[in-house]
Amino acid sequence: MKRRIRTLTATILCICLLMTTGCGSSGGPGLGGLTGDRDTSGGGLIEDWTKDEGTTQWSTEATPQPTPTGEIKTIKIENDYYSVTVPYGWTWEEWGVGAGFCFRCVNPEDPSMVIFYAGALSPIFTSEQQKQPYYGLGQPLYTDAPVFADQTVSSIYANWEYIVQYQIKYQGFSLFPVMTDIRDQGSQITNDAMHTMNTNYTDSIGSAYATSENGTPVIALTKASIGGDPMDLFALGYDSNPKNIYAMYFVECPQDKSENVQLMMDCVQSLKFTEKAIQEAQGY
Repeated sequence: MKRRIRTLTATILCICLLMTTGCGSSGGPGLGGLTGDRDTSGGGLIEDWTKDEGTTQWSTEATPQPTPTGEIKTIKIENDYYSVTVPYGWTWEEWGVGAGFCFRCVNPEDPSMVIFYAGALSPIFTSEQQKQPYYGLGQPLYTDAPVFADQTVSSIYANWEYIVQYQIKYQGFSLFPVMTDIRDQGSQITNDAMHTMNTNYTDSIGSAYATSENGTPVIALTKASIGGDPMDLFALGYDSNPKNIYAMYFVECPQDKSENVQLMMDCVQSLKFTEKAIQEAQGY
């Protein structure tokens, strides 16, 4: 999988996210392998630049906008596949295609300010029993996968440090920023879009306090859908189908700058996919 970086500063930066076209399916790109057949990687500082690579068009017609907090300006970027409003001057990275599309923005002046979106992350399990059949198949991607106690973002926080190491092991880097001393503040089940489409998924939002990689006390806010269809894949009398994290929206912000958290979450949730992106995703 390819990954590119640039910087989001002056006039563009394109990001738009496709909220899982195959929402009801249980498959998806791995927590350890966010891959796709078509490389749409792009990024760097959000600054004045134009990019034309294949079918991806990057324009320079955006203008930074002030926000209520004053500390962050935002800029809207768009291309043939997505549009999104992101913090001006932050770095931008993207990976994957279709339901597996992911992006991450980081403040280069304060790396403990991070937002990211992940379209589909898998595999996860909800019990050790579900993993047992995979040991006989020699599938370490599955046998090493995290086990969630429930289908809320509290389980993401509980497994956060493990997931970072799991992603590094299987894909060479981690989409999740390094956080330690994580104190989950609880999750609220919202059961909105994804749950409405498939009741085997649980939609939730929750926060946590933690320490960032550079030692800064931070607050994390995560919204995600977790679950998957139960299937007895090995005729053993129990569900052995791996589960997924879908449409994960994440914010990390220093605790002394917490007034920016809602703005940062609004940015990551502003991702919209075009009809073209949705149609192409149906082929993946």
